[in-house]
Amino acid sequence: MNQSLQSINIISDIDNVVFEVACEQAIFFGYSLIYISDILPKLKVLSIPVDDVFASLGHLCEKGFIVKKMAYLNDKELLVLFSISHDAFDAYLKKHYKNYSLIHKLLLYVIRNEEISNLKSEKISEVLRIPKMIINHFLEILQQEGIVKLTKTVRGNWFVDEVIS
Repeated sequence: MNQSLQSINIISDIDNVVFEVACEQAIFFGYSLIYISDILPKLKVLSIPVDDVFASLGHLCEKGFIVKKMAYLNDKELLVLFSISHDAFDAYLKKHYKNYSLIHKLLLYVIRNEEISNLKSEKISEVLRIPKMIINHFLEILQQEGIVKLTKTVRGNWFVDEVIS
């Protein structure tokens, strides 16, 4: 894991709030690509000015928590959306989900005992009642561990193509 992401406590209070709202949004939608327009209303309710939100997103990008996805309008670069890095989302889950290791074990059990045709992240999410974004995160960990091979789709309904071990 990236050294700077071992603890999400290394960022300012505003950065932390912006990051947590972004993670909550990712969990709600089921994938890590976040439009700034989706988080601004929630941050406005928390009385965080728009300029502070953009400054915070810059800090989070510098520290490796998010990856900017730029858009262009009339040759001007605009920050419209971003994605949450795998390591930063992992740190968020470890901080906010007490059953982090249990989810990993439960998903491993399901993968080893289920028909391969049923192993779609959306279906697993429904059965286990765990948000799809979290299932996808753990599927990616299992892929990194060499346990599964995945096909990833843009909207986050990933498929387990093969169980290796």
